[in-house]
Amino acid sequence: MSELLKNYETLETLHIKVFDHPELKRINHKVSSLESFCPNIRYLSITGIKFTKQLIAPIGTLQKLQFLKLWFYDDDDVDDDDDELLKLVTRFAKVLPLTLQYLDLKDYTTWLDLYADIFLENCKVPLKKLSIGDVYNEQNY
Repeated sequence: MSELLKNYETLETLHIKVFDHPELKRINHKVSSLESFCPNIRYLSITGIKFTKQLIAPIGTLQKLQFLKLWFYDDDDVDDDDDELLKLVTRFAKVLPLTLQYLDLKDYTTWLDLYADIFLENCKVPLKKLSIGDVYNEQNY
């Protein structure tokens, strides 16, 4: 992804669709390239990505980000560590840039619904719109 983004310092809008892509893990780890190669991102949409610590830190560095859409894909066969997931959700809520106005979070499993209250307790960003829900049901909070 770094090669792809090398000449995009003025890029303000970026959509990445990763669903069932054979390079899902590689892209998940390359999100850290965004801050280096695309520091002016205002609109970021990533669909089909796993919720990992490699995703969280780079998003916090995008200081011009106004709109963030993350639709998570998670393998239902993998048992998530509840304590680790709680830490990730808390950390994610705390690192969001203060410039963020619109946040759209969806997932293909149930973990996001389970931790929505933790996210809300820790998010200090004055959002204009927040959408949290299940992609299948399109339920929003």
